[in-house]
Amino acid sequence: MKKEEFPTFLNEQPTVVLGRTSRELLIMLCGCVAGYVLYEYIGDLSASALWGILSIVISCIPAVLAIAVALIYIGKRPLEEWFAAWAVYALSPKIYLYKPIMDSPKDELQAAKTKQSPRKITKNQKIQRMVNPGDENFEAE
Repeated sequence: MKKEEFPTFLNEQPTVVLGRTSRELLIMLCGCVAGYVLYEYIGDLSASALWGILSIVISCIPAVLAIAVALIYIGKRPLEEWFAAWAVYALSPKIYLYKPIMDSPKDELQAAKTKQSPRKITKNQKIQRMVNPGDENFEAE
């Protein structure tokens, strides 16, 4: 009878090369490619030896950042998950404003002229308008 092998390390990523996961290797590879492309763009801007050394140092920055992102874990989570959580927080609105649904644009214009608050539509009136869209024979509270 053939023995079946069951996976025992379900919460761990499989290692591919040198004890690194495929996610880490892909992030590091992207950083190295970005550094190489950056070097190709800025390497020939000046013929001086100082610029050659400086362009090598500048082009190593994306690779170093990618290695840091791939290898740094905070609270058992990778750094890119923390960045995604921060981006969602930074882009979400901090203040939510409530604006009541007005009766109609005509009522809003009339309220603006008389400086009164326009009529508010109740939930029952909304349902009545959905059921009978052409019927305007109801009173607002």
